[in-house]
Amino acid sequence: MLCELGEDPAHTAHAAVLYSAALADHPDLWLFWTDDGCYRFPQLPPCLVQGKGSRFGREACMLYDQHASRHSWAISDPLGDLVSEMVRKAMDETDDGP
Repeated sequence: MLCELGEDPAHTAHAAVLYSAALADHPDLWLFWTDDGCYRFPQLPPCLVQGKGSRFGREACMLYDQHASRHSWAISDPLGDLVSEMVRKAMDETDDGP
């Protein structure tokens, strides 16, 4: 399980969304855990903050309401970037054909 809060020393617990409700007025199910093995499963409303925009329009924060870290679009995900790059390279090799 990877923490979605990024590498931010301001938080002491890690967090990952387990189930995201499709509607903004319904809570998402989150897993919070600490390095010493404590965990909990709160249902939290989504963060309603939207970024200034991306190439697809305004970008919604994918974290929970009142989170302490930066918004999701400002958090780097080195593992996600690595996987995306590997997939892109695999697709490029597939597109080359015989």
